Amino acid sequence: MTLREAEAYPATSTADDADHVGSKYRFRRRRRRALVGSSEDFFRMLFAACGIASLVLFYHILVNPTTNGTMAFFWDSQRADDTEAIAVAQQLLAPALQHNSSTARAKALQNLFNNHRVVSTLASSHQQLLTLRTILKALLQEVNSQVHDNVAAGVRWTPPYHLPPLSAELAPSHQRYWQQSQLQPQPRSSLPDMATETPGEHAINIEFFKVRRRHQTNMAWQDEWNSMQQSGPSLTMDYTDPTRYSYPDPMVAPPATGGYPVLRSLRDILTDWPQNQDRSSAIVMKETLQHFNYSDPVDLESARRFRDAGLPFKVYDVPDLQDAARLWTDDYLSQQFDKSHKNKNLQGVCQESIDHFFLFFRSWNLPVLGLPPIRHNDWTYQKWAEHAAYADAVQLSNDLPHFYYQAGTDPDDRHRALKDRTFLTRDLPTLTAAKRKFFNFAPHRDHDDDGVQCRFGERGVVAATHQDQGRNMVALIKGAKRYILQPPNQCSKLGIVVDSNSPLSRHSLLNLGHIRYLGYDKDNDDSASSSNMSKEEIAWLERAATSRAVETVLKQGEVLYIPSHWFHYIESLQRSAQCNVRSGVDKMGTKEFGGMRDIVQCSDDASPT
Repeated sequence: MTLREAEAYPATSTADDADHVGSKYRFRRRRRRALVGSSEDFFRMLFAACGIASLVLFYHILVNPTTNGTMAFFWDSQRADDTEAIAVAQQLLAPALQHNSSTARAKALQNLFNNHRVVSTLASSHQQLLTLRTILKALLQEVNSQVHDNVAAGVRWTPPYHLPPLSAELAPSHQRYWQQSQLQPQPRSSLPDMATETPGEHAINIEFFKVRRRHQTNMAWQDEWNSMQQSGPSLTMDYTDPTRYSYPDPMVAPPATGGYPVLRSLRDILTDWPQNQDRSSAIVMKETLQHFNYSDPVDLESARRFRDAGLPFKVYDVPDLQDAARLWTDDYLSQQFDKSHKNKNLQGVCQESIDHFFLFFRSWNLPVLGLPPIRHNDWTYQKWAEHAAYADAVQLSNDLPHFYYQAGTDPDDRHRALKDRTFLTRDLPTLTAAKRKFFNFAPHRDHDDDGVQCRFGERGVVAATHQDQGRNMVALIKGAKRYILQPPNQCSKLGIVVDSNSPLSRHSLLNLGHIRYLGYDKDNDDSASSSNMSKEEIAWLERAATSRAVETVLKQGEVLYIPSHWFHYIESLQRSAQCNVRSGVDKMGTKEFGGMRDIVQCSDDASPT
């Protein structure tokens, strides 16, 4: 009962009653009891709320100190002694900022962060965290300058703290890092949307994860592109021509004795065709994965046998993909992504990196891991498409800024009425069917179903090695990508982070293109010398070079099947549009290539599944 209700509480007697005085006091007692009761209820609710808040705060301090607790005091608040502390931190930056070029300043600042980073935010002082923030803010400014001015970042070596420990002897401090720091991420999902950002708890952190570029009309690449368009730029290398490839003899079913697919060492694959180097059009590229005609019932049945056996293959002549390739012009896609706001089930975002290497993450710990490898920006699809055309025309160098556009639907999209579906589902009906089909052969397992996910890549973009639990059908609507596939039993050689609590879970931050630098003499080429690498990266690359893999070029109109837990490392050979759907999880895998058990153990001792 509220105070207003208590004041209006009716008396049970009138002034004419003999017991008028008694009834008056009874009324007051009732009102007093009502007030006391409501006050007690109020304080009970207040104490309960305080208790819940305390538990939530305690949980965040222990599990997620980058958004609350220790880190919140650092990132989101000011203290009386901060001015002096900041001045001390800025003095530390002075030598790094004296370099003439942005690239040199960025490398010096990165080294400064490497020397001052913490292994655990829980054990860090306010001064340490403030120093790290000052370093990261300065480094972020240089990164912004590099992206805006289209400046080459040089070779970006993998920091040792982005790699799991290879052995206790190699990096004793590494063990402490992985035990103490990987459970303290900075959730990207908790950060406010760029369009609706307001000052608040995360306003001071948002710049590390998102950046506004839509109105930066004077970016250096844009000026160069505008001048090139006057002379009619064209694609310099086209990997979609099927005559550039040879294909293996068709198999009706997987061989009973095994041996498919044929694997080679990763070193041999990347020696024959180095990353970020074009393959001469005079060279006929030999495909080793089976290549089935989707429109041929006999071929389709053979493909189904390979799919059910948990082995990779490709299909071609898919009518849906041919229709979508004709329909998906830049004007059409821009209309769907940029100008149509009727369908809220469609989400698209542009991501950027200072070079060609992209790693996708769900959380990040700034003072432990440094700047995240990618950021989101607010480019429209049309703006991304302009840069992708520019990248093709100039054969964009791998050390220049790259951009990646990603979009996806929720799992329910395929079940909606046709008029309510997103164009991604509507334009690819065979791939995204709600009922069981060849591509989407387990569409009702919601816990393994992410809907349709599409990625629009530009020349040179590399997606870090990772594995997906779901059985994956990857369709190329336009362009071409190079896939390097590795079975689950190669996990221990790839630098994979297996801890599901880690921001880097399921991924490896090894840039496999760096394998070619192993053994280089610094006197001959200092900029590309392995002496610039950490001993941890050298050790992991030497190990990765011995791993077994199979490569394929996925071209416009083809679909690649990637079984559960198979690792894939992807290089965009030219501007491309790719969509994929997943169908449940195969935990068993195969005896020859391993399965989920090899992923969980990820060691040389993992036995065949």
